[in-house]
Amino acid sequence: MHIALGQKKDRIPSSMLNVRCSMFDVHPLKNLLFKNYRVLFILAVILMTASLLFCVPRPSLAEDDTSMEDALEGFNDDAVDTTDTDLEDVMDGFDDGPAEGYAEESQATPPSKNQSKSVYPVLSLGGIARFRAFYNYAKNTSTEDETDWGGFSSLRGDLLLEADAKLSESWQAKISLWGYYDLIYDINGWDEYTQDATDIHVKNLELRDTYIQGNLTQHLDIKVGRQIVVWGKSDNLRVCDVLNPLYLREVGMTDIRDLRLPVTMARLDYYWSNWNISGMAIPEIRFNDLPVYGGDFYFQDRPFPDEEIPEDGIENMEYALAINGIFSGWDISFYYADIYDDAPYLYLESVDLISPGPPPVYQPNLVLKHARLDMFGTAYNLALGNWLIKAEAAHFRGLQFFNTPDQTYSRTDILAGIEYSGFREITLSFEALNRHLHDYDEALEESPSSVKQNESQYAARLTKDWLNETLTLTLLASAYGVDFMSGSFERFALEYDLTDAFAINGGLVLYQSGDTPEFENIGDSDRIFLELRYSF
Repeated sequence: MHIALGQKKDRIPSSMLNVRCSMFDVHPLKNLLFKNYRVLFILAVILMTASLLFCVPRPSLAEDDTSMEDALEGFNDDAVDTTDTDLEDVMDGFDDGPAEGYAEESQATPPSKNQSKSVYPVLSLGGIARFRAFYNYAKNTSTEDETDWGGFSSLRGDLLLEADAKLSESWQAKISLWGYYDLIYDINGWDEYTQDATDIHVKNLELRDTYIQGNLTQHLDIKVGRQIVVWGKSDNLRVCDVLNPLYLREVGMTDIRDLRLPVTMARLDYYWSNWNISGMAIPEIRFNDLPVYGGDFYFQDRPFPDEEIPEDGIENMEYALAINGIFSGWDISFYYADIYDDAPYLYLESVDLISPGPPPVYQPNLVLKHARLDMFGTAYNLALGNWLIKAEAAHFRGLQFFNTPDQTYSRTDILAGIEYSGFREITLSFEALNRHLHDYDEALEESPSSVKQNESQYAARLTKDWLNETLTLTLLASAYGVDFMSGSFERFALEYDLTDAFAINGGLVLYQSGDTPEFENIGDSDRIFLELRYSF
């Protein structure tokens, strides 16, 4: 979040800041399918209980089943990175035959009289039922009302339903619906929480990836609907990956690949040789889902001001363009985006006189706005044996802050990363990122968030597999600040695949407070987590 306040004598308390990020609402579906959200939790428990009772090894899935499970891996759907793959790769797995590339498609011979013809549409149904539990063993009171988040802070059931339809040899459609219900609020009593927390965390229902895609010509593809587009090469930090907002209400609990929120867009991809040009128009304006007042990870003692969100539609449309080249042992991408900043800045609309005094008392009317940005970026991968070298850079123009409302700023973000997979069934990676704000004004430091000229972030990851990759250990550490003292967390997770469909994941997350806003009061949020996941 970009927040900067005035000189000390005019400083506005941090308690007056607010971010309210709304989830995409689907009122007709809510009324039709989930009048009682407890159905989500009950269904999830039934499915997982059944899988435990009948938990036996099963043979390898058919090609189409494997494709569905790969697409659903991680629950919080990370869409296929179509910047690195063509449409035929995306559509692979919807029929029993081998995937066809563009060249094969153009040279395909008509079926013989004795050869059966494909019948369309072909419909595939699947989904994920999940139950998770968080236990906070360090007491955490997040508001002045002292909401107690100690002990069990979440007992949530999630359900993701997906339907994929292969409409023809070159066209397909998909719809996915995700919802959840958290029982901890019924157990502890809703009166123990703020209204903002119960409105967001108790229940939700939304459309996830929902689109239609296909070939317009041999080399030109189109995809329209709610989708996720992944830019950049980093697995842990964001530089060029700016098109999809993130779900940030649970710090450190989930990888970035599972945090991206889909947005509605129209996308065209043109392929030739080793290159791909991708253009996107995004009419749905959606920003990061941040912690809400009274929530487990909320970092202020009062609600933030209201957030001003531009209306969806052509007038506020976002635009993006990517050029990707994939070669033997390396690849490179170039990006441009005309978008809104996902991080809001504080804006003073007016000042009301509350009391004439003396001395007079004034009440500032604050809102949170989103600046319109231009982004120019590039990303590069180089494979050298067991080593993978990553690099990203992006330049942003149009950033705005509270203290200087009539001035815009530019910022350059640079990331370097390395990954090593030379050890048996072990992968190690490290990434470092620096954000440099140009034409820095010292007045920006006079704010609760203390906007800095340089902000650093680091991430280190270790993964280790056992038992034919059915048991996986993941260690992830992320820290802010050159000295790692601006806030950090460490996640230790162990996941075991009991069958192809059923998995258990559990571990520990540790937090350290710092001067980064979302880490100011996070030090007492350490927790144990357990997740049961059933894919069908």
